[in-house]
This record gives sequence, structure tokens and C-alpha cells, in this order.
Amino acid sequence: MIHLIASFGLVLPAMLGASAPGAAPGAGILAGAGEMPGAVSSADPVDPASGAVRAAISAALEGMERAVLAGDDEAYLSFVYQGEPKFAASQRFWARDLKETRPDEFSLTMLDGPARFGDDRAEFEMEMSWRIDGWSGGRPWTVREPVVFVRDDGRWRFAGLRWNEREEDGYTIRFADGLEDVAADVAAAFPLARARVHKDLDVEVTEHQIIELYDTREQVVASVSLSVADWIPGWVEPGESIKFWHEYSVGPGWEYAFSHEYGHVGTFELGPHANEMPWWVIEGLAEDVASEATDGWTYESARREVERRARRGTLPSWEQIGDFEHTDASLQSYAYSQGHHMVAFVRERSGREGRNAWVRAMSSGKSLDEATREALGVPFAELDGEWREALEARAGAPASRVRTGGGRRGDAAPEPSMREGIEALLSAMEGAVLAADVEGYLALVSGDGVLMTEERNWARDLERVPVEAFDLELSGEPKADGERAVLAELRAVWTSEGGRERRLVFPARFERTDAGWRYGGRAWNIVSAPGIEVFYDEGLERVAQSVVDELPEVMEYVNTGFEIEPPEDRVQHVKLYRSMLELQYSIYLSYTDGLSGWNEPGESIKIMTGPEMGRRGLRTLLAHEYGHVATFIMGEKITDAPWWVLEGVAELAAEKYSVDGDRLDRMIRGMAEAGTLAAWEDLADFHTVPQSLMMHVYMQGHHMVGYVSDRFLRAGRNAWLRALAGGATLDEATRSALGMSFADLDAAWRASLGSDRPVTSGT
Repeated sequence: MIHLIASFGLVLPAMLGASAPGAAPGAGILAGAGEMPGAVSSADPVDPASGAVRAAISAALEGMERAVLAGDDEAYLSFVYQGEPKFAASQRFWARDLKETRPDEFSLTMLDGPARFGDDRAEFEMEMSWRIDGWSGGRPWTVREPVVFVRDDGRWRFAGLRWNEREEDGYTIRFADGLEDVAADVAAAFPLARARVHKDLDVEVTEHQIIELYDTREQVVASVSLSVADWIPGWVEPGESIKFWHEYSVGPGWEYAFSHEYGHVGTFELGPHANEMPWWVIEGLAEDVASEATDGWTYESARREVERRARRGTLPSWEQIGDFEHTDASLQSYAYSQGHHMVAFVRERSGREGRNAWVRAMSSGKSLDEATREALGVPFAELDGEWREALEARAGAPASRVRTGGGRRGDAAPEPSMREGIEALLSAMEGAVLAADVEGYLALVSGDGVLMTEERNWARDLERVPVEAFDLELSGEPKADGERAVLAELRAVWTSEGGRERRLVFPARFERTDAGWRYGGRAWNIVSAPGIEVFYDEGLERVAQSVVDELPEVMEYVNTGFEIEPPEDRVQHVKLYRSMLELQYSIYLSYTDGLSGWNEPGESIKIMTGPEMGRRGLRTLLAHEYGHVATFIMGEKITDAPWWVLEGVAELAAEKYSVDGDRLDRMIRGMAEAGTLAAWEDLADFHTVPQSLMMHVYMQGHHMVGYVSDRFLRAGRNAWLRALAGGATLDEATRSALGMSFADLDAAWRASLGSDRPVTSGT
């Protein structure tokens, strides 16, 4: 299709992260969004034989579905290619989990799109969807991946994902399309981590290693187990490949990441029972080995947390964190911090050789107590007592105690120190959050209108999803920032209702007001230009300057397309985050979905990025998020519009900067033909749209809004949006602006797709 500038026609969806008021399925939902090498394009002739191959593989997929739903691991593994040892080991672990945790729903679907079907090998995009009652809130999950099937012994079998590969000395890096730079970072960091682990554990691993870099965290989860965890950024088991979400780290940070995960690989060399040690020993040892890669920062972080918990009397027993599969979600982080603290204590007490002898004894099959007696000369109960005595001596009295009196009667109470004042503020913030006291929390915040809007939205979510635990602690000494403000590292640990414990450290600002200390939000670096202020994390200076350079043209383009004129004194705020967890935290505590961007009325545009982000990707993100800003300017009721409209409009705003303009149309037409278009009402509410339909919100919404633009032109589309922004229902807005009911508009849209099949409630 050909469209006029600023008409916003129909092109590829940006497939960005969540935006007002919603969430994203994650940055880059396919592991390799480009065409497969040698794949068949829509213009290539179709080999008639491929139909038979498709049918045979479809039958295999159905057999895999039946086996999974029956919890039959052996039946499932009969469909898995066993010729690649590490993949086969990973699949055996995956299948074993089916016996204990069988999914309530599970499906495998061969998708239309780039594919190759040969006599002995097939490549295509596959969708895996599943749901398990009681896990991840019982919500459905969907992962789309480019996969490979091979004909083996007369049967078509699943052979894993289609990877790009980079061969190095003693290891292979497998990576999804577009992750070449990440693979290069890994190639630079892994040898350093490998050498550290070999030296620290006194082992020599000779087995060729496979490193896999996944496009999304959901894909890592799907490759490990359907039930093992909500989010797994890294994973390795004996005999398996080392798996990472590609955004687990950046640049040199991969040295720490691999020191930990390859630390597990080194541990497996210590004895046949290494993976049967208490979980806290396994994770504590990996953290101890990796701590050197962070100049000891990870140990200091663990030390502070363990000492704080010791003062509060909330440390779990070793038995509570001894078994990965049965450790309560709220205690899992202690396997790392408390485990690290104890393993480091053993190293300091008995030397590296003593620590390794202790672990080797357990790896050979001895119990924790037997290994402690043999290697350290005392029973474990006595070692535990030594550890707790040393911990008590160091932790001392509660550090958060604030003096409120003292001295002779009539004396003025000593004025709290700066640190004590801030710790008192943090205690009050904790209480307000745990009580879901929105106004009480906001009374403790100081900042401009944008920050207060963001903090108000953050606090309001506490009424929707209560918080079970919330702790704030200074992670370093406060430093003055002017006369009435200080900066300090702030550590937040929280558990939302029904969720897992999460931890974050970030630089925060605190301001001294006439009413006492107040929280001033995150501490940022700032660069500005007329009408623009960019707040950015350390290391994002280049990206921040790119925002200043690119955003004016993006805003002009979007403003023209939507026929809006923002106030002349309006300043657009943009915040750049390097941490997905911190971006989620900034939205609200219960937010867990992956995302690339976010915006709500009165808030800044928030973007997840790294130092390497290119200008094209940045422009696409900015256009999508500013597309939301433009609709907010149209009218305050726009946030009541169906979510698919909001995301469809934002995707439309970003299409100028995206590529492959025909792909969206092909995919939507394919869904129409297959009968897998979602019902519009199922895409309307951000809080209720299931994970399996997230992509439909963006893609289906984009296609429909593009159809409105094509048929009714820019004026008609914008009138439709203004009616929604004024408070009209979807049907009322469609009748007033487009002259027909929404049901008639939907029917006309579907007819334009060449299909009269009814919409469904999901994929």
C-alpha cells in the first residue's frame, strides 16, 4: 500500500514494549525475526512435497501435545532428536518436570511465515502456549520461536531452535538473529570467566561448551521447564548448554554472569553428586566464585542483606533453602545471599582449599554434616554457630534505630543524623506501602509534577495488588547534592501478592524539607534541549544525546499526523533505563511483564535501552511512545478506549521508522484464514488480556487502525480518536465519526482480509 506522509497507513508493527496503559509481550517476541537462511519467501514456488512434510510434522506436534498433557515424559521424548547431547539432556530435564507439574493447557502450532521444508530437515516458526493452575497466577504463556525438525530413523523429531553459531576455542555460541554484538561480548568475557572458575575451584573442564543466547526471557523459561520459574535470565544443569537471556548483562558484565553459571559447570566436575548438594551451597559457591568479577560488590551486597535480616530475626533456616524445587518463592533469593555469606565464611575460616574440600566431600555423596566434619573438623551445627556468632558481632544493634529522646528531663532530644533521618523516612515509606496508604505514601515524596504523577500511579496500584513484603535500606553512605539534598544507593526488596521476592538497587535522591526528609525519586543524569529533558542512567550518554537529536523530528511527524498542537511551553520528559527490573519497579511493584517502553498521561516516556541502541530502533520506540502522548493531548478520556486502539494507534505512529511493510498484512491475513483472530472485547482491557493474546493487541490493533486510516483518511481516523478521547464508547465514536456501527466496521475490515470466518477468543 502507498500512503501520504503523516497519513499513517498500514505497515509492520513496531512490536515494542508496554505503553499506556499496558504491557508488552517483550522486546522481540521471535528468536530471530528476520528470514531464515534459504527460507522460502512468499514469492517462491511451493514444492508440492512440502505439504506431506507439513502434515507429518503437524502429526508430530499433536503427538507431543498429547504426551505433555498426559504427563508422559517418555512419550514426549520419543518425538525429540537425541543426536545432539546437550539438547537431549535439556529436553530430558524438561520432560521429567511433566511428572510432577503437568500443564492444564498446552499447544504447539506451526505458524505461517518464512519456512523451509526439505526431505530431512524443516525450519519454521512455532508457537508454544501453556497454562498451569497455581503457577504464575494461572495465566497462559505463549512463546514464538524459529524451530528445526529433522527426519531421524524414519520419524520427524524436534531438534530445538534455529540458531546462528559462532565457533570459539572450546565452546560454541548460539544466538538468535540480531544478537551478533552480544555474541561478541560473550566471546570476550567467557574465556576470562572460564579461567577464573578453573583456578578458583581447582578443576579443568575439558568438555566442549555450548552457550545459547535467547531473544526473550520467556524463551529461556520455555527451554528449561514449563513450571520452574516465572523469569529465568540464566540456567545450566549437568550435561546441558549454558542458557542466557541476551539482556542478562551488557559488555563486561558478562564476565560476572558466566563466572556464576560456569561456576556451576565447574562444580559439576567436583563429583557425581554435586547437583545434590543443598541448593544454598550450590548457589552460594557460584556467587563466591563470581564475586571477584565484581570486585567484591556482590559479596558486599549479600553481606548487607544478611546482616539486616539477622538484626530483624528473619533469616530462614538452612533447611528452608536447601531444595530448589521446594523452596518457597519468598525465600529463594536467600539461597544466593545467605548461601554466599556462609560459603565465604567457610573460605575465610579454612581457606580456599578448605572450602573446596568441603564442597568436594558433598559432591562425592556425603551429607552436609559428614562433609563438614571431614573437611572442616566440626559438625555442621557447630559451624553454623560460629557463623551466627560472627554475624551477630558484625551486625550489632539494629542500624535503623532512630533516637527520639535521652538525657535529663527538660533536655532537647538529640537531632537525628542525616542517615538516621533518611532511615526513618524509609521506615515510614515501608509502612505506607504495606498498608496500601496512597496518600500517606505520597506525603513522603517530593518532586515536580511529572514525578508526582508517576509516584501516584505507582502507589495506586497497591490498592489493586497488595504487597506482602516491602523493605527499603540504604546500600551505601549518603552524599550531599547541594544544600538540601543527598544521593544514596537504595536497596528495595519486595513481594507482591501471589508473586516472588524481587530485589533492586538504584541511586536515589532525598530532599530535606521543612517537614523533614522526603523521597525525591531516582537520581538521574540529565541532558536537555528546548522542549525536551532526557534523564538517563550511567553509560547511556550517547543514547540520551540521540534522543535529544531525534525526538524533535519524531514529535513534529506525529503531531502533524494526528493534527494536534501541544502547548508551546510543554516539556517532554524521557527516562532511559538499563535495567528491565528497574523499569518495571518504576511503573508499579506488581508489574512483571517484559517491556521496552511505557507512557501514561502526565508521565515521562520511559524506555529500556543499552549503550548500543541504534538510531532506527530508538526512533521507532520514541514514535510509538510519543504516539500515546499525542492521543493523551486529544482528550483525557482516551485512556478509557479499548487497549487495542491505544496500542494500534501507537504502532501506526511508529510505522514510518519500521521495516518490511508487508509482513503485518501477511500475518493478519494468515490469522483470518486460520480463524485465529481474537475477539475485540478480549483485547480491550490491559489488566485482563491473557499473555497468549498480547501480540494480537499490537498487531490486530495496528491493522484495524490502519484500515480506518486507509478507508476514512487522516481526518476520519482523527475524528474517530477525538470522539473516543471525549468519552464516547467505541460504537458511539464509530457511528459519529465514520458513519457506521462498529460491528459493520469490523465486518468490512474482515471482508477486506478475504475471509468470513468468525473471530475466536484466543489463539
